Amino acid sequence: MRELQGMQCIDLDDAPEPKQEIACTRSFGQAITELPPLVEAVSKFASRAAEKLRKQGSLASQLLAFAHTSPFRPGPRFNKSVEVPLRRPTADTGKLVQAAAMGMRRMYEPGLLAPTEN
Repeated sequence: MRELQGMQCIDLDDAPEPKQEIACTRSFGQAITELPPLVEAVSKFASRAAEKLRKQGSLASQLLAFAHTSPFRPGPRFNKSVEVPLRRPTADTGKLVQAAAMGMRRMYEPGLLAPTEN
C-alpha cells in the first residue's frame, strides 16, 4: 500500500552480484573420440569463460572440466569431471586454457568419449 503512495519499501539493487560460477558448455554435432579436437573445444570454452570473468571483474580460483557420452548412444558410457585448482586466482585466458586442457587430458579415455549434439 505504501508503495502505491510513492514510499519505497524494499531496496532495489542497482547491479546484480557477480556470478559465483561461470559455465561455458556445448555439445558436438558428431562423435569425437580423439584427444586433439576435445582439447581444442575445451580451450575455446575456457577462453569464453575468461572473457566473462574479466567482464564482471572477477577471478577464478579453480576450473571444472567435464565430458560425457550422449545418453542416446548405444554401448559403453563415459561421464567424468575433474577440478583443476589454479595456483592464483586469475582471469588470464592462457592460464584458464592450460587448466582446461590439463583437465581434459586427465580424464580422456580413447574411444569412449564421443558426445553428440542434443
